[in-house]
Amino acid sequence: MTAFERGKTLNRIADLMEKNRDELAGLEALDNGKPKKIANAADLQMSIDTFRYYAGWADKFTGKLTQHSKMKDSFKPSRTQILINGKFVNSVSGKTFDTINPSTQEVICKVQEGDKQDIHNAVVNSKNTFEKGAWSDMTGFERGKTLNRIADLVEKNRDELAGLEALDNGKPKKIAYAADLQMTIDTFRYYAGWADKFTGKLTQHSKMKDSFCYTVNEPVGVVGAIIPWNFPITMASWKIAPCLSMGNTIVVKPAEQTPLSILRLGELALEAGLPEGVLNIVPGYGPTAGAALANHPLVDKVAFTGSSEIGLEIMRNCHASRLKRVTLELGGKSPNIILFTGSSEIGLEIMRNCHASRLKRVTLELGGKSPNIILEDANLDLAVEQASMALFFNNGQCCVAGSRTFVHESIYDEFVKRVTEIAAKQKLGSPFDNSTDQGPLVDEGQHNKYQHYVASGIKEGAKLMTGGKVPEGKGFFAQPTVFADVKDEMEIAKEEIFGPVMSILKFKTLDEVIERANNTAYGLGAGVVGSDINKVNYVVKKLRVGQVYVNSYNSFDVSTPFGGFKNSGIGRELGENGLYQYVEPKTVIIPSTL
Repeated sequence: MTAFERGKTLNRIADLMEKNRDELAGLEALDNGKPKKIANAADLQMSIDTFRYYAGWADKFTGKLTQHSKMKDSFKPSRTQILINGKFVNSVSGKTFDTINPSTQEVICKVQEGDKQDIHNAVVNSKNTFEKGAWSDMTGFERGKTLNRIADLVEKNRDELAGLEALDNGKPKKIAYAADLQMTIDTFRYYAGWADKFTGKLTQHSKMKDSFCYTVNEPVGVVGAIIPWNFPITMASWKIAPCLSMGNTIVVKPAEQTPLSILRLGELALEAGLPEGVLNIVPGYGPTAGAALANHPLVDKVAFTGSSEIGLEIMRNCHASRLKRVTLELGGKSPNIILFTGSSEIGLEIMRNCHASRLKRVTLELGGKSPNIILEDANLDLAVEQASMALFFNNGQCCVAGSRTFVHESIYDEFVKRVTEIAAKQKLGSPFDNSTDQGPLVDEGQHNKYQHYVASGIKEGAKLMTGGKVPEGKGFFAQPTVFADVKDEMEIAKEEIFGPVMSILKFKTLDEVIERANNTAYGLGAGVVGSDINKVNYVVKKLRVGQVYVNSYNSFDVSTPFGGFKNSGIGRELGENGLYQYVEPKTVIIPSTL
C-alpha cells in the first residue's frame, strides 16, 4: 500500500477513536483504575493526536525520493455571492455576470461580479485576520486538523462538486469525480500533514560555537490567488492548501467561466471550522478583479495559473508599489537569472522593467507546448494510448498537454494510423452522460480558437487525418483532431492551442529530436516512450522542462513538485517544494550568555 493510503487509514482510526472516546475512556478506568475524566481528557486525546500526527508523516518520511499516491444532472449552485470575512455578500457595485453552461450555451445562474473595491475589502479583511492571529498563531497541528476536516467535507460532497465542475466547465462528470476531486482531496490531506512539520531547523554557527542558532518558517502574510478555468477546484486546492497549512490568509479570484465549485469549497471550509476571513473568494474578471488583486499593496504574494502572456503582465505590474512573491503556473512554448543586492527602490525598478519582453527568473509558475517523444523501440500499443492521454485528456485544455508528438520515422506511419483510429472513436456528448468521452470546450473564445488553428494547420500544409469540425447545434463541442506531416515552423506546432488538436512530427535521431523539442519558449513538461533505459535517460537529462513522464503521462501527484522552465513559469507547486513559496525563513542567533 502506498504511504499516502496508510496515512488515510490512520486518520480513519483517529476518527473512530474520537467517535468512541467515551467508551474507550471507560475501559481505561475499568481495568486501570484511573479516573475516567482524566483518561478522556489526557490519554484519549494523546492517542488521537498521535494517530493524526503520524498519519501526516506517512508519505513524507521517505528520504530524497517521493512516493506516488496512485501508482503501485441536475446540479444547482448553492453559492453565487462573494465570500468576504466569513460572509457571502453582494458586490459593492451590485453588478453580476452570467455563468454559461458550455454544453447548451444557456445561462446557469448569475454570479456577483467583484471588482477593485470588492478586492480591496477582501484583502483588508484578510490582512486584519492575519494580524489578529486566529489562524497564523494557531499551532500547525490544529491547522492540519482543520485542513483534514475540509478534505472530509470535500469527500462527503464529492458528487455535488464534480457535478458543478461538469456544469460550468463542460468536462465529463465521471472524470471530474475520479481525477479532479480526488486530487483536491489528496492535496488538502497532504498539506494537512505538513502543517506542523515544516517548522525550521537548528543550525550551528561557524564562529559563535556556544551560541543557540535556529531558523523558523513564518507565514508570508496575505496571498492573492488567481485560478484558471481548466481545473477550477483542483488548481484552487493547489494554492489554498499549502497557503493555509503555513498559517497565511488568502484571497482567491476564480476564473469568470468556472466560479461555482470554488464558491462551494469556501462554504465547506467555513463548515469545517476555518476562522472567518482566512479564506476569501471574489469572482470577477481578470482585467478588473484579477489585476486589482495582483497590484494591491497589502498582498504579500501572488499565485497565478494561466497563460504566459498574462503571467508576464502580472510580473510587469504587481510590483508597482512593493515587492511581492509571485508564483505563476501557465502554458509552456530563455533562462536567465538576475541576482541583485541593493536598495528596495532599485529592486522595485528591476521587477517592473526586467519582464518587458521575456520572463527572467525572479520567482513565479505558467503554460506549455510540451513535446511527447515516441522512440524507435517504444511499445506501440502503449505509445498510442499514452499519446492519446497526453493530448486529449481534459479536451486538450491542459497546460502540460503533449501537443507536439514526435515519432521516430521507422514507426511513424503505423503510429499515425492507430492514434487516428482512437481519436475518431471519441464520443462527444453531455458531461453528465457516463458514455461521454469528451464534453464541450469551456466557452466561445476557446471554440473559435480551435477553429482558427484547424484552419491554420490545413492552410500551412499539415495533413488532416481526422476531426477538424464543430458539430451543428448548441454547445461548444469540437471534434478530436489529428494532424500528420506537421513541420516545426507551422503555427500548430509552435503555439499553445489549448484544445483537442494533436500535431504529429517525424524525427530520425535522438539529438535531432532533443534539439527540436527544446526549441520553444516554453518548458513545462514532456513525455518519453521507449524500452531502452539508457536512451530514455539520455533524453530525459537533455530536456529543458519541469517534469518528464516516462511511458505514462499526466501522472503528477501531490508529493511531486509541478512547474516549468523558461516561459512556463517560476516556482513550483505541490510536494515539499510547494511550501517554500508560502513562508519567510527567519534566522535567530542567541549567544551563550545574555
